[in-house]
Parts: sequence; structure tokens; C-alpha cells
Amino acid sequence: MLRWESEESNSQVVRRNVDTIAVLQLEQVVETGNHEELIAKAGAYASLIRFQQMVGDGDIANTSTRITNSLSLRRHSLSTKSMSVLSGSFRSLSYQYSTGSECHIEVVSNAGADWKKSAPRNYFFRLLKLNAPEWPYIILGIVGSILSGIILPTFAIIMSNLIKYLLQFKSSLLNLYNTSNSSVAGLESWNSSSDCCTWNRVVCGSHSGDITALHLDLLHTPDFEVEMISRILEPIYGIKSLMLLNISNNLIEGEISGIGLANLTKLVHLDMSFNNFNGSIPPQLFLLKFLQFLDISYNNIQGEIMGNVSADFTKLVHLDMSWNGFNCSIPAQLYHMKFLEFLDLSHNSLVGGLSSEIGKLGNLVTLKLDENYLYGNIPVQIGNLTKLRQFSICQNKVSGPVPDSILRLKRLESLDMRSNYLQMQIPNEIGTLSNISTLVLSKNSFTGVIPLSIRNLSKLETLRLQDNMLSGEIPSWLFDIETLKNLYLGGNKLIWNNNVKIVPKCILSQLSLKSCQISADIPEWISTQKNLDVLELSDNHLVGKFPPWLAEMDIGSILLSRNELTGSIPSRLFQSPSLSILALSRNKFSGELPENIGDGKKIKLLLLSGNNFSGAIPKSIGDIPLLMLLDLSRNRFSGNTFPVFDPDCSLFYVDLSSNEFTGDIPVSFCTETGILALGENQFSGNLPRNLTNLENLEYLDLHDNNISGDFPEFISQMSSLQVLSLRNNSLHGSLSSNSFSNQSSLRIVDLSSNNLVGSIPSELKNLKGMTGSGASYLISRGIDNIEVNWIEAKISLFRRRVTFTIEMNDLTVNWKNALRGLSSHSRHIYSLLDLSNNKLSGDIPASLGILKGLKLLNISNNELSGYIPQSFGDLESIETLDLSNNNITGTIPQVFRKLNQLSVLDVSNNKLSGKIPQGGQMDTMDDLSYYANNSGLCGIQIRVKCLEDELTTDAHEKEGDDVDEQDTWFLWEGVWIGFPLGFISSRNLRPTPVDAQEVEDDEEPWFLWTGFTLGFSSSVLTAYLSGYFVKPTQKYYRHR
Repeated sequence: MLRWESEESNSQVVRRNVDTIAVLQLEQVVETGNHEELIAKAGAYASLIRFQQMVGDGDIANTSTRITNSLSLRRHSLSTKSMSVLSGSFRSLSYQYSTGSECHIEVVSNAGADWKKSAPRNYFFRLLKLNAPEWPYIILGIVGSILSGIILPTFAIIMSNLIKYLLQFKSSLLNLYNTSNSSVAGLESWNSSSDCCTWNRVVCGSHSGDITALHLDLLHTPDFEVEMISRILEPIYGIKSLMLLNISNNLIEGEISGIGLANLTKLVHLDMSFNNFNGSIPPQLFLLKFLQFLDISYNNIQGEIMGNVSADFTKLVHLDMSWNGFNCSIPAQLYHMKFLEFLDLSHNSLVGGLSSEIGKLGNLVTLKLDENYLYGNIPVQIGNLTKLRQFSICQNKVSGPVPDSILRLKRLESLDMRSNYLQMQIPNEIGTLSNISTLVLSKNSFTGVIPLSIRNLSKLETLRLQDNMLSGEIPSWLFDIETLKNLYLGGNKLIWNNNVKIVPKCILSQLSLKSCQISADIPEWISTQKNLDVLELSDNHLVGKFPPWLAEMDIGSILLSRNELTGSIPSRLFQSPSLSILALSRNKFSGELPENIGDGKKIKLLLLSGNNFSGAIPKSIGDIPLLMLLDLSRNRFSGNTFPVFDPDCSLFYVDLSSNEFTGDIPVSFCTETGILALGENQFSGNLPRNLTNLENLEYLDLHDNNISGDFPEFISQMSSLQVLSLRNNSLHGSLSSNSFSNQSSLRIVDLSSNNLVGSIPSELKNLKGMTGSGASYLISRGIDNIEVNWIEAKISLFRRRVTFTIEMNDLTVNWKNALRGLSSHSRHIYSLLDLSNNKLSGDIPASLGILKGLKLLNISNNELSGYIPQSFGDLESIETLDLSNNNITGTIPQVFRKLNQLSVLDVSNNKLSGKIPQGGQMDTMDDLSYYANNSGLCGIQIRVKCLEDELTTDAHEKEGDDVDEQDTWFLWEGVWIGFPLGFISSRNLRPTPVDAQEVEDDEEPWFLWTGFTLGFSSSVLTAYLSGYFVKPTQKYYRHR
């Protein structure tokens, strides 16, 4: 029996046995009959059968049919919901329609055992077959389960290793700082009990959870500035998932680990700037093919940039290698980095020219090549960089004209070409670069006038044209450029029109009109520039007093040196809260300095030399905490009271020379003081031992004072000292061997014109500063001819960019037998030892020959005796050697001919004898006064023949005469001339053969014998004649 149940109102149930089928609806029989009859009636049963056929299941009587398909027909969908064996001969099939009706079909067999069938033998495989559509999902589920079981533990292991690497780095860092305080480096969140992705300075991927970025910059603090060794980074290199690594602004020393970088193959961003890395760049760095950002600036890396490595930097966008020591040409591989937008190779030692291949870098926005040794012309292809906004090639050796193609760079905002050898007129088309805001062409050889088109640069803020060969009047329209802030025109042939009334439309911050022939008073229109921070009017013809309105302006730097200004300095000036530089040297200012000068709390440079200031130095100067350079030399200051400076202050340059100070030498300066010049005063007493407190003192000049007492041994404790000048004082006693036992830096020593006695200590050989070539700078922090730009880079003196020169007085030395000033340019490469005009005695120590870097050695006017050491021939750099006015005996060593730099040799007033050396520079030492009062000297230099030379000459002449007498009648050269002539002549005497056969048949023709005979006779005759006539002529000329 088949039953069909429906939830609809017309639900029907079909029941049947083997022979009869009954259709029930709401428990009421609506149809009966066999299969064929019910089909013919086209009733409920027929509808059910037709529906079954439509879903492709065949005859409903086949009760083994399995309905599984899902179809859609007339908005009805049929899906298999269940199939189960009820009992014995019953099976139930369930269908569900989208309308919500549900039909249950029950097939009941009354046939008993005939309807029952046993389960098939391959039932398991049939079951697998029935579930075939689900197998891919089953397999994926199994694989997924396995992977989940593997990945999660693996990820946990990996993360635990990463945590171990980071904690190992932290431990090494804290050990280096010798502290357990994690907050020192901002690593307080780094601990094993928390997720590393929540730590400070650590970034993890949002999906993978891997560590992708480490920001390890600025790990040190002012209290913990300890230099790290590059090995401290080894744990970091184990984190292979890193895409960003920033270790900038630390004090890491050592070489960059190539092996470590090779592990970080996913790096996109690498910043190692502002460290102390040295050595060369490892080749593994150039194999990081995903790298887009690389910054290794401000290190000490040297050598070549890429060498022969084939760099895979095709994706690089930002490359900064500035402030290192690369000493190669710009590598060709660099020109193939087509995506490069930022390139900075400045402040290195790059050589060669700028290749035309630069035009391939069409995406460049910034190109900086400052401060290298690049030469040649700027290539025309620079015009291909149409996206360029900043181009700087200053302080190189670039020459020639600037190519016109640079005018195609319409996006250019900053152009800096200062300090090169460019020669041309500034093109008038410069005004077409409408986006220019900074134009710097200073310190070249540009000629002509300032182009009128510059007034069209509506965005121009900085114009620096100083130190060229520009001529003509300074155009007044420059002050009509409303955006202009910084204007530098000094050091040209430009002329300021004093009759033109200037009403500026611009608001200037910096104004430099040095050497512009400005006369009369300081121009009053400057008072309208309320934002002025730098005013430089040096090297003009300014007269009058310091204007009150200028003292009331809040200006940071006032530079008025080398003018004719008079009067006193108004005290109001030092109430300015911004004044940092005051340079009034070489004017005619007079009077006393204001007592409130110490109110200028921000003053860093105070330069007042070469005036007529008098009185005592105000003590309030010692209250200026930021003062670094103090120059009051060449004035009329007097007294013996001096400012007291805090030992921790910043003052490193003090010049009080050429004044009228008296009393004891002042020592209350800063421990950082590097230069102390107190010469040409009236200081007296002994050298104070407190000078040893100036731990960084490199230059001590006390010449021309009244200092007395023994030469102190504590000089050996001043290990930083490079220059020591005590010339023309009243020092006495001997030079102790201990005085120079620890002086590895001394390079200039002048103890001349004192009363020193005893012998010259052999320990002077320990002055290692005199043994080299003098390549190191005199003052490491810089003091002579300083440009403030240079100070800014080296000691962070100024944040603003200001350029001017600080004059340092020449060091007076006895050079080439005359007192001359040793300029500050020469001092850093000069080596000098002057012990002249004392009472030193004994032998000259041979150990002085070790001082191969000496350029001047003066031990004249003493009481020295003995011989000139042979070791003096090793003084390969010596230019002046003065041994005059002593009791030296013996000869001048012949090894002096090796002294190729020698220009002055004075051995006068001694007891020397023998032949003066010849050869090399010695042949030019022909000033007779340098050999005067040495009765035994001879040589071509003083035009006195030496006895041994005369004896040798006579012997050679006698030997030559004997030889002439023996062989005057014969000259062998005649044999070689006469024989060929005679033999050739004989061939003209042979008979003419009848035919060639006659000659061939004659094995020994008679003319051959004749040739030999005539040749021999001719040779003898020629030899005799040549000996008779030629030899006497040779002898005559030889005697001449």
C-alpha cells in the first residue's frame, strides 16, 4: 500500500497491496484500482506518478529507486529528505515542495517473503558510491584538520623563537648599558609573559601574525650614550619575516653584517642612518630585491659603493648614502634604477664626472651630490629629469658652463651649485623656472649683471650669488620680490648705489651685502625689516656710530667687521633676546665694553678684535652660558682681573693677545677650552699648574710676555696639546726629559729667546706629532677661517645657515731666518721645533732625525758642540734647518743631498770644515752668508775649490796627456772608416764580364783580392791621418 500525506487541504494518501491500489485523502479513500486503471482516471494517483516521472525516477512501483536530485519545475523544488527501511517490506520516501506541502509515500507489500531481498554483498562500496559527491569535502576536511594540527604548534614554536631573539637583543642592550631598567631604551613592554605583537617598537602582520617591522631607532638616552658593537644586532637578523628595520640614530660601531642581511630577504625598508658603521658595504645588501627604501647616511662606510656587484635594486625608490667616506665614481648600476625618486650621495669623496646616463633616471625628484670631488661638465641629459624638484651639486669641482637643458626643469624648486668652477653669465632665461624658491650660485665664476628675469620668480625665497665676478649696480628691484627672505650678494664687483632710496616690499630674514662698496652710515631702510635675523655688511666703507635703531632690533647675527665705525657699543644691544653673533672686528670702536654684556645669554660668538677698546674686561662675560668664541685681541684692554667661567661652559676659543694685561696668567676658563692665545701682553710669574685642568687644550700661545721660572714638567700632562709657543719670555732652567714623555700630539713647539740651559733632551723623539706628515687638523672642532655652515655641521653651533669668516691671528714664527706669521691655513699641516736663542749646550742628539715630519728645525744661537748627526738626512720634510751660531765641528753630512724639500740651510758661525754636499737641493744653497765664518768649508756653493778636487783634476789631466802621447799617431776609429771605403772603391776597378757565365765559372775573381788589399791599405792610412789631426783637437777642447 502506498500512502501520500500532504499538509494541504486536499492531502491524499495512496495505499495499495500487490493487486489493488487505494488513494486516501484525509483518511478517506478517494480512488481504488490497479495501476493501469488509476492512470487512466488521471486522478491523484496519476498526478503523483507523472510527477515521479518528471524527476527522472521511473516507475513508482520500483520501490528500490533512490531519489536524490534537486530540480526546479514551475517554482516547485523537490529534494531528497530521507530514506529509510521501516520494517520488513515497508520503505518510506519523503518529498518536500517549496510550497510547504509534504508528501509521505509508504509502500506496503503484502507479498510477504517474495518482496523481501537480502542486502547486497558490496554494500560498503555501494555506500561509498552513494556518497561520492561528498568525498572532496571529506578529504579537504581531513587535510585541513591535519594542517591545523601542524600549523598551530609550528606557529607557536616560530613565535617562541622570535620572542627569544627579541629578548636576547634586549638582554644584550641592557648589559651594554649596565642596567636592568628596561625603560632606558623604551623596551619595558618586552617580556615573555605577553604577546610580542603588543610590544613597543614591534609591528606584526594583520593576517599572518609574523613580526614585519622593528623600530629600534634612538635606543640610547643622554644618560646612556654607550657605543654599541654591530654584533648586538645578530638576534635581529634571525627574524626572517621582517619587512621594515629601523636602527637609525644609535651609536652602533663595526661593519655591517652581510650574512645577517642575507637572511632578511623580505626587507622593503632599511634605515641604518646616524650610526658609526665602518668598513665597506657587504655585497649581500644589493641582493635584497624587494628593497624600496635604503638609508645608510651619517656613518663611516668607505670604499666603493657597489663595486662589481650586480645590484638587484630595480624596485628602489629612496637611496641615501650621504655623509660617509665612499671614494669611488658613481656606479653605473645606479643609472638603471628607473623607479628611483630620491638619491643623496652628498658629503663623500666621490670622484669622476657626472655621466650622461643620469638622464635615464626620469623619476628623480631629489638629486643631492654635495661636497664630493666630482669634476667635468654637467651633462646635457640633466634636462631629461623633468620631475626634479631639488638639485644640489655644490662644493665639487664641476666646471664649464651650465647646460641650457637645465631650463627644461620646470618643476625645480631648489637649485644649489655653489663652490664650483662654473664660468658663464647667468642666463636671462633663469626667470622661466617659475617654481624656484631657492637659487644658490655662490662661489663660482659667474660674470655679467644680475639678470632682470629673476624678478619674475614669484616664489623666490633665497637668492645667494655671493663670491662671484658679477658686476654692475645692485638692482633695486630685488627688494620688490615680495617672497624674498634671504639675499646674499657680497664678494662680487657689485656696487651699491648710495643715492637710491630703497622701500622694500619683501620681508627679509637674512641680508648679506659684504664688499659692496657701501659708504656713509648704515642704511636706515634696514630698520623696516622687523624679521631680520642675519645682517652682514662687512668689508665696506661704513662710517659713523652704531645706530640706536639697530641696537633695538631683535637680530640674531650682526656682522659689521672691517669698516670704519666709531664710538662705543650701545648697552641696549645686549638686551636683545636673540643676539647670538656679534662681529665688530677691525673698526674704530673705543671706550669700555658695557657692563651688561653678560645679559646677552644667547651670544655664541663675540668678536671685537682690532679696535680701540680699553679698560678691564667686564666680569659679566663669564655669565654668558653659550659663549663659544671670544676674540678681544689687538685692543687696549688692561688690568689683571678677568671673568670667571664655569668649568662646564662651552667656551673653546679665547684670544686676548696684543693687549696690555698684567699680573698672573688667568686660568679660570672652561675645561672645553681648546685655544688659549695670551701672547703679546705683560703677564708675569710662573706658568700656572692649573693649566692642566684645561683637558682639551690644543693651542697655548704665551709668546712675548714676562713669564719666568723653570720650564715646567707638567707640560707632559697636557696630552691634547698640539701648539706650544713660549717664545721671548724669561724661562730658565733645563729642558727635563720628563717634560715631553707623554706628548704624542705636539706638532709646533717654539721655546726660542729664553734662558734655557743644559742639553737638548733626546726624549724629543717621543713627539709623534712631528714624525708624520701632519695630516691631522690642528683644532678638531675648527677655529680658523670658520664658516658658520661648517660649524653647524661639525659642532651644531647654529640652526640657521649663516656664512662668514672668523679670523684667527697668525702664529709668529722664525721661518727662513725671518719672523713671519704662520697662517691658520698652514698650521694644521705644519710641524716646527724652535729652540734658538737660548743657552743650550752639549751634542745635538741624533734622535732628532726621527722627527721626519719637521718642516722647520731651528737650534741656532746656542752653545751646541759636536757633529751634525748623519740622521738629519732622514728629515725628509725639512724646509728650514738653522744650525748657525754654535760650536759645531766636523763636516756637513753628504746625506743632505737627499733633502728634497730643503730651501734654507744656515750653518754660519760654526767650526765646520770639508766639502759642502752637492746634488739635489744642495746645489741651490748658494747664499754665502749661510756658510760664513766656517774657515774649513769648500764647494761650488761658496766658490771655493776643495783640495781633493784639485788633486783629482791634476791626476786626470796628467793621465790624459800620457795617453795622448802614446797613441797620437794612430786612431782605431780610422780602421772602421778606411776599410769599407777601400773595398768599395776596388769594385769599380773590376773588368766588365763578357757574359754572366764567365763570372760564375770563376770561383775567386781577382777583384775580390784587390778589394781586400785596397781596403786594408786605406784603413791604415785613415787611422794614421785621423790620429794625427783629430786627437790634438780633442785634447785642446778637453783642456778648455
